[in-house]
Amino acid sequence: MTDTEKRTRRKRTMSMIGTKGYFLKIIAMSGAIDLEGIRIFYQTHNGRRVKDKNMKILRENGYIQKAVFRRKSYYHLTQKGKDIVLAGEVKNTLDCSEYLTGNVVTNIMPLSYKDNKDKVQRCIYQGRILAEMYQGRIPIFWTDKEDIFKNEKKVRYVLEQRMEEAGSKKDTLMNMAEYVSAAKRSELGLDDDAWERHEYDKRYGLYLYGREEKSLATYYPVMEIKNHKNPALKQSRALGCLVVKKNAPYAIYYMDDKLIRWKPKAEADMRKWVGNACEKIFKGRYQGDSEFVRGLFIVKNYEVVYRMIMEEEQSRIRRNITLDNRVYTQNHYTTLEDMEFYYNPELSVKIIDEIVKRYGIENRNGRFIYNGMRAWFGFRVSSLDIEQMKSGYVFCMRSQAKLYEGLGMYPIEINDIVAAVRNA
Repeated sequence: MTDTEKRTRRKRTMSMIGTKGYFLKIIAMSGAIDLEGIRIFYQTHNGRRVKDKNMKILRENGYIQKAVFRRKSYYHLTQKGKDIVLAGEVKNTLDCSEYLTGNVVTNIMPLSYKDNKDKVQRCIYQGRILAEMYQGRIPIFWTDKEDIFKNEKKVRYVLEQRMEEAGSKKDTLMNMAEYVSAAKRSELGLDDDAWERHEYDKRYGLYLYGREEKSLATYYPVMEIKNHKNPALKQSRALGCLVVKKNAPYAIYYMDDKLIRWKPKAEADMRKWVGNACEKIFKGRYQGDSEFVRGLFIVKNYEVVYRMIMEEEQSRIRRNITLDNRVYTQNHYTTLEDMEFYYNPELSVKIIDEIVKRYGIENRNGRFIYNGMRAWFGFRVSSLDIEQMKSGYVFCMRSQAKLYEGLGMYPIEINDIVAAVRNA
């Protein structure tokens, strides 16, 4: 096989609907992804072999590049990578245009980590979250979910700008997307037919096209939430919103191992904005009260939560664990590994049912009793539960045991139960 034939074959097998295509779209939406995000994305794709093979193809084709700085390294899209995303099909153009246009941070990456630490870190955190949502088969792309935050106006504006630059007239949203996509394919010398020779990625594509049970959750990145009508939202530290039907909407924050500094007014506006957008989804359950919106804080480990509690007790200020009650009346804390307890509420219910069955726990008017003492289900770490816990048993993950031990509770590890329920 000649070099030309090899290049042609490689170009045809590169599909924006396959695993590599989804990976590029996630980088487009986040701006950057680090090794941890890559590990999360490929954790069920036969491990390291597929990951290394795909990363090699993307690097050799010039779609991604590694930015290496003194204290941080990450992958970002090259200009060719941005073009290949937009050339994929109309769906990709609609999903990714606002992330790859103008001076938005996702389009101007790479940035120096030293000079733009906060921006780069937020992009990396978003990449990890999107990778975790992808693994959980949670809809993350704009065309795959209900547009509750009315993002269509922003998508239309971005496409209109691209049409003006090309000297073409404004048209319907779909026609403009088709024009941009076709123009990119022509620019890159790609065959229209080449994009039809693909198989849907089993981790995400098949699920979205109705061949598997749909998720109760949907993830909205912050760029789809923020709106020019409310300038205070630009100051919010939220990275997105996880809307979980039959449960609640969660504003997502990434703490890692540090405390967040934020402006209460900006976060209060975020809570109200999310509450108003989700009112129809939760109609009749919360009666339009934006207090039902919860904060979900992603931590590196649960020792971070314990450290916050200890600092509060020393200063006698209940501020960090609740991050100011004027914003969210109930906050939850989780690692990325445990996020499934939130985006898959049915799993949490099954785990509780199995715990009750296996340990013979009594339910006395909503208060669970085990061995004559109060029992808590602590695998979803809640500020409300922490404030109410005085003594008793807590059924939790092994990684959470030290947290509850430090609070004077008796932790009972349930890792084996969780594994059994997941594999059932």
